[in-house]
Amino acid sequence: IIMVIYSGWDISSLNLAESMERAKVLDYDLQRQLRPHMEQFQPRPSIYYADFIAANQEERADNVIPGDDKFEHLQQIRNDIRDFKSKHDLDKVIVLWTANTERFSDVRPGLNDTAENLMNSIKNSDSEVSASTVFAVASILEGVSVSHKLLIIN
Repeated sequence: IIMVIYSGWDISSLNLAESMERAKVLDYDLQRQLRPHMEQFQPRPSIYYADFIAANQEERADNVIPGDDKFEHLQQIRNDIRDFKSKHDLDKVIVLWTANTERFSDVRPGLNDTAENLMNSIKNSDSEVSASTVFAVASILEGVSVSHKLLIIN
């Protein structure tokens, strides 16, 4: 038996039905049909690095992991993954990235050219470490599969 369990993070505290309505991406009739199912999904607090995403996202950033210590953010995401896996007795977790488009990060020697340098950059909260990088590293360290959207599967 394969069971699919969804969860995720978002900088907005809106449930997924409200987020779907605000985004106006899906057809209205499809939104109406999905609403009862989507209302139950409340996102976990996420990472918000304003300099990586559009300025118009700031007003909706009301569900964020506090502080600016990127290593603490990494630890929180790892804890979230472990807690979710344990709570639902999952064999496998897949993390799919669906967040806003981020600006490019610098790629330079000493910053992110090796795993060791990247971990040091996270520990030092380097300004060129993006939220997507923190999520990817947390996922790798927790042994989960990583893709471009968020979905958690048992």
